[in-house]
Amino acid sequence: MAMELTEAQVSALKRAADITRARIDYRYLLALVFIKSKLGISYEKLTGDEQNLLLNLSKAVSEIAGSDHSLKHMVNYFDYGQFSGVRGALETIEQLLKVLDETGFDDPGSLGGAFEWLLRYYALTHTKEGEAYTPREIVDLLVRIVNPVAGETIYDPAMGYGGFLIYSYMHAIKNCSGCSASVYGQELSAIANIIAIMNMQVHKIKNYSAYMDDTLLFPHTVEGGQLKKFDVVLSNPPWNLYGYDESVLKKGDLVKDRFQYGFTSLESADWAWIQHSLASTKQKDGRAGLVMDAECLSRQGNDRDIRSRVVDSDILDAVILLPERIFYHTTSPSSIMLFKTSKTHTGEVIFINATLEKEPHREAKRLNYLSEENINRIVRAYSSFNDINGFAHVGSINEISKKGYNINPSSYVIPLSDVEL
Repeated sequence: MAMELTEAQVSALKRAADITRARIDYRYLLALVFIKSKLGISYEKLTGDEQNLLLNLSKAVSEIAGSDHSLKHMVNYFDYGQFSGVRGALETIEQLLKVLDETGFDDPGSLGGAFEWLLRYYALTHTKEGEAYTPREIVDLLVRIVNPVAGETIYDPAMGYGGFLIYSYMHAIKNCSGCSASVYGQELSAIANIIAIMNMQVHKIKNYSAYMDDTLLFPHTVEGGQLKKFDVVLSNPPWNLYGYDESVLKKGDLVKDRFQYGFTSLESADWAWIQHSLASTKQKDGRAGLVMDAECLSRQGNDRDIRSRVVDSDILDAVILLPERIFYHTTSPSSIMLFKTSKTHTGEVIFINATLEKEPHREAKRLNYLSEENINRIVRAYSSFNDINGFAHVGSINEISKKGYNINPSSYVIPLSDVEL
């Protein structure tokens, strides 16, 4: 969805990324791309004033933070002045500016593409960063299935670096001149929140609201004392988050509105995230798509009780089991759950076992990824909502209940490598 970069631009970004290695935090490179997008400052002009380069960059950050309330904390995380007197730091930043200037990242599309390329690069090479970054082919798959359209409201309760919000927005306004959509996100991590806002702004998204807080306890998407409802909810929340049992969740806000199906155990907040997302979805024509750890599809105890109530309420529309090793920060099996408040196929759920839909990752040998063909096969299977031997099965709520409310597609479909769609 982000603009395709030229080979020269990708080469320049790789050189810039190499320059940051073990020298300065890569986030300062992201900030340079953002400053260019936000203020239109010439890299050449900055490097031409070598004596005041760090000061000018710090002033640029202060100017942005002072004029944009959503980025008021940016000065706490991007202080170029701290490099003053640090051996080699000034030269490193000068090198970065010159490399970026070589290929002329001058238009909004290329700057947005550069920002996304850097996020992906560092998520691949820094395992910790992968926690806030969802591989964009997974984002693309989910956005294409849920299909947000112009004029709708879109929400991510654990927005990380903002990928779902950006892709959803771009999908909604595609081929629609003058159209718009409104995106909302919340994120606990301050630096991830700032990067997400930078990412949205560099993509020229204006209709956004971004909040920083613990969503499970203190959601900020509230109107008139009630939880705001959205047309579309898309998210990849942190999996198996520890510490959110009944005693903790009851200390938060709007508890009865959000956790009507039950409370999670201390060991995993997976179904707390799911319930919050469902409570944030409009009761008419609302859609929610969540990327979750596959364990929550069959886990017993509190999860099983909550899961049974959700299934019986007939809002679960589809469960997709994803291939192994497609996320950058974990090897845990993963899944997608799709919910609709106005279902076409009432009383039924389609299970898609897409564990074989993968290709070896081109840059990281330990990983796999979804190709365009893989994505198309999954989308077609969901759209058909029919049994496909070795790939998809449409199950009734009664059938699910007989399986103990286990909703892992592997319990319904044994994959075949030669299935034709």
